[in-house]
Formats: sequence, C-alpha cells, structure tokens
Amino acid sequence: MIFKRGGGLAASVGLRHAELATPPKPVFQLLICPVIDNLATTESAWSTSQNSPFLTPGRMEWYRHRYFQGENPEADRRHWHASPCYAPAELLAASPSTFIGIAECDLLAPEDINYAELLRSYGVETESKVYKGATHSVLVLAG
Repeated sequence: MIFKRGGGLAASVGLRHAELATPPKPVFQLLICPVIDNLATTESAWSTSQNSPFLTPGRMEWYRHRYFQGENPEADRRHWHASPCYAPAELLAASPSTFIGIAECDLLAPEDINYAELLRSYGVETESKVYKGATHSVLVLAG
C-alpha cells in the first residue's frame, strides 16, 4: 500500500472510498496544492512550471526517490494511490465534490489544473481557484 500526505492523500482517500462503496462516503474534499501525478516531468505536465520557486523539479525528484523505494518504484508512482489522475474512470466519477486550491507559481499547478478538468469531465462537482502569485509554500507563508 502506498501512503501519502497532504492534498494527494485526500484525493486518494476519496477514490478509495468510491472503490469500497461503503459508508460513510465523503461528500467533499479540499485539496491544497496536491501532488496528483507522480509521473509528471519537465517534459510533460511541468513544462510550463519548471522554473517555479521552492518546489523545483529537482526537489520533487529527490522526494520521489526517497518515497518510492519498493521493488518497482515506477509502477508505484503510476498507481492511483500515489497518482490519483490514473484512477479508473468509475472511481474518478464517484469522487466527492472537490475544491482544489492552486498556487499560480507552483511546480504542481499544471497537474492540479488538469485534475480539476478531469474530475469535471466525469461529472464531479469541482471548483478550482488559482491563487495569483502564490507558491507551493503558500500555507507556510500565511504566518
């Protein structure tokens, strides 16, 4: 089992409840700057955000290298427990209503925007807000 923390964990938990179909079913999820795609690179989702401050591609790869240390790290990174965007369609469609807070100057912004669009495409009530000028460390900087 792959464990995460933060917004990516919340997204995975919502999907896991949809998979189990057991009560209580979450009715809402709040995702703040979540890691949604652990396969993203500067050649893919991060192509437009690779120069963002604080959370850089190098740092993200450093975290991944330490986090995914099983027998098949690539497969672990692709699994929807770690990358909610790769969940089966039926689970994505059963996701709870979602709010995604996106920092404009964040490496993860493109994958977060894409995830909001993906959930909407499956009929999930999804609101997303891009916080202009904010970085991945937006919550730390709040004081």
